[in-house]
Amino acid sequence: MRKEYSYDAYGNVLTMIEKPEDGEDLYLKVSYLNTPDTRSRYQVSLPSELWVCEGDSLDSSKLLRHRKGEYDNKGHMTAFIIYDGASAMGIEAPLAGIITASSPASPIRLEASKAIVTMMVLLST
Repeated sequence: MRKEYSYDAYGNVLTMIEKPEDGEDLYLKVSYLNTPDTRSRYQVSLPSELWVCEGDSLDSSKLLRHRKGEYDNKGHMTAFIIYDGASAMGIEAPLAGIITASSPASPIRLEASKAIVTMMVLLST
């Protein structure tokens, strides 16, 4: 399996394309919280959104995962939002990563302590 990465000026992973020998490529895109306030505190590695798609580019029709992190004004994560792709509001989001539809509709929120661990695991795999 081959992996291709791109990085921002701070060394954060912006994109990764995983190219298995057989099977569909996977594309990962990460955006980071980047404001004058966070830069002044040297907090340049706070992931704000993460997308995973089939293929080798960001394609909403092939979206597998969409995650979002929210932070307070000190850079502490306050929420981790999981967009599950459910087609109607009020449907319980799958925690096993099962895709229910192709367009995000009903996000679930995790409390901050679980959010930090979850976001770190997502970025390290």
